[in-house]
Formats: sequence, structure tokens, C-alpha cells
Amino acid sequence: MGKPCGVTGSSSLRRERHSSIGRHIEDAAQSPERSHPLPTRENTLVSETLCDGKWGMCMPQKEDILEQIVEEYLIHQGYFVQRNIKYRPDRHDPEYQSKKDSVHSDIDVLAFNPCEAPGSQVLAFNIKSYQNGFDFKAVIDQIESNKVVRGREAILGFRELCIPRWSRAFLNAVHLRTKVDKFTYVLAVTSPKGDRSAWTNHRRFIEALNGNRLQVVSLREMIEAIEPQLTTTLAATDIGRTLQLFRAAGLRPQREKK
Repeated sequence: MGKPCGVTGSSSLRRERHSSIGRHIEDAAQSPERSHPLPTRENTLVSETLCDGKWGMCMPQKEDILEQIVEEYLIHQGYFVQRNIKYRPDRHDPEYQSKKDSVHSDIDVLAFNPCEAPGSQVLAFNIKSYQNGFDFKAVIDQIESNKVVRGREAILGFRELCIPRWSRAFLNAVHLRTKVDKFTYVLAVTSPKGDRSAWTNHRRFIEALNGNRLQVVSLREMIEAIEPQLTTTLAATDIGRTLQLFRAAGLRPQREKK
């Protein structure tokens, strides 16, 4: 990924600008769907819920932390970001199955940087926050045998790579949001295990993405990219502020020796 281009100044300015561009891209696509719901009592920061057996005002579960780190990482790379882009197979697709395809899946993070080279201008992220790491060979084996993992068929976690009608829907969703067909599919993981080229060069996945490139990025790699760019100026994001506090406490990431 290249250096930031056309995005300068403070983190707050960058976030304001990428939000504006995100809205512009969404409007340009003339999509009736929105990535985020309007505020309601149910999705506001503090809500009335059951905590420790009693009803009261409590903090609901935060959105995926790795997803927030991905967003922070991309902002520092000069990308404009949208999250949780809903998509599903077209009802007119000849392979459409109403019982299996009526519920949306989503692109966890979709990023756009007009200053990058074709193929890197748009990044579509699938984020997996597995605490025991992501074993490429084991996951591929689970997919190929369609093994049931944690009560769910393995391919359902990677529909866009395994089920043709979902692959078509995924490609269409990327195009509608960005007007770009050439992009990079990025798998973001906590800790990669094994040879990541087994994943990025897997023929079935490449064919599903119409020849587009696959890439893997780890939590460590993202933190190592973000942390040196932070200053003492208060960061505009929760993740940025957390890393600033870690730095103030002397907790800084140590790069792995190659």
C-alpha cells in the first residue's frame, strides 16, 4: 500500500474528509441502502438493558475492535473508508435461492484511494478476529470439505469466495460503491498461521473474484504501521487514543526480526 496522497493535516480533518467522500461515493452509486442506521434508542451509545441481572443504563457491546483498527490503518494510508456494506444475490440471478439468500452479508470495510495504482485504489476487507489465529491451510481444508465449524458451514464465512451467486453479488457491490472493477480483496486477521500464499494464490478464490488480487494483513502489521505516525496531538479515534496511551506508558510494538 502506498503513502497517503491528497489526505493531509490532522486525523480529525482526514476523518471528516473521508466521511464526506464516502457519502459522495454512496450518492454516486444511487444506492437506496445506507451503511449505518439512523440513531434510535436501540442503537445509541447508552441504552437500557439487562446488566448483572438488573435493568439499568449500560454500555452495549462495542463494534468489532479489529474492524476499527483496520479503519484506523487505512486512514493513515490515505484511504477513504466505508464499513459494513450490505449485499446479497440478485433475486433475478438464475441460481438465487430465497431460503438461503434472503439475508444480507456485508463487506466489512471498503476503502478507496484515488491516488493509488489500479488494483490498489479499492480494497475490500473480510475481517476475522479469531483469537487463536488464522490457519490458512486448516481453513481452506474446512472450506473445501464444507466442514461444519462452530455450528456453521465453513463456506458461509467466505460466501463471496465459495458460492458463485454470492461472488457475483460481491463484485457488483464493490462496483456500485466505487465504479471500479479492479480491486484487492484483503483478509485481515489477528495472527496469520502458515504460508499466506496458500490463501492468496488459491485458484478457487481468484476465479471467484474474477481474477482480482488477494492479500493478507495481520493485526501486528497494522499496529506497526499506525503507531509511528501518532503524535502527542489528541487522536480523533478511540483506537488512536488508545495507542497514544500505550505509548505514554512505554508500551510500544516491537517489530519482529526478519
